[in-house]
Amino acid sequence: MTGRTQGREPSAVKRCVTAMRLDSFKAAEGEWLGSEEDLLARYGVSRPTLRQALSLLIQEQLVVGRRGARGGYFATRPTTLAVSHMAAIYLRMRNAELRDILSVSAVLHEEVARLAALNAGEEERARVRAFIAEHTEAKVEAGDFKDFLRTARAWETLLGEICGNPMLALYLRILIDLAATLAPRQDIYIDRPERTKAFLDMRMRTALAIVEGDAELAALSSRRASETGLAWMEEDHGGSPNWQAVKLPAFAE
Repeated sequence: MTGRTQGREPSAVKRCVTAMRLDSFKAAEGEWLGSEEDLLARYGVSRPTLRQALSLLIQEQLVVGRRGARGGYFATRPTTLAVSHMAAIYLRMRNAELRDILSVSAVLHEEVARLAALNAGEEERARVRAFIAEHTEAKVEAGDFKDFLRTARAWETLLGEICGNPMLALYLRILIDLAATLAPRQDIYIDRPERTKAFLDMRMRTALAIVEGDAELAALSSRRASETGLAWMEEDHGGSPNWQAVKLPAFAE
């Protein structure tokens, strides 16, 4: 391949990626975009160029390929877990510490709770009521820790969806996923059912405040939950030198 051809090929890949990215945005999630032959004809590029473009878009989680009689390429959407994975790598390389997560998480949760109370319409309040009804009778025992984590993620996701700010929702989910990378010995809830119960009670107060549209109480409840979590962390690890300087793992699982 000549130097001149090498100079043109990246531009062809870039143009193809841009065109396919826009087509994926316009398509519904899961919508068929075409076979490889269809895409070659549509974008007017060589097979190597198309495959390079597809590889990049698959990494971006905007396109997914499937084999078989009904195979081809389909529009998809990035997950927050993929963003969190890259954020974990970025922060680990810059020596981010546990205290960084704790300080940002407290502020973010308070603001998200406040906005959720302000912005929730009747449909969103109904979703919060349904969440309350589903989890009010939940048993909190040491053996239920996985279920506790599952419901905590569900609550955080719901908060993000109803707060009305997609940027805050994304940051909130990234923090959730980063916190999930902590080693079990650093978790303040494992084998501590009294803490999980206390946390659920505080979450319930925040949820009820959102249903009532009381932004001040929602923010206050969320802030107290964060302060309590920090106090528990101090209680468990305060005797350890520099416990707040615990480094993040290299990857978000």
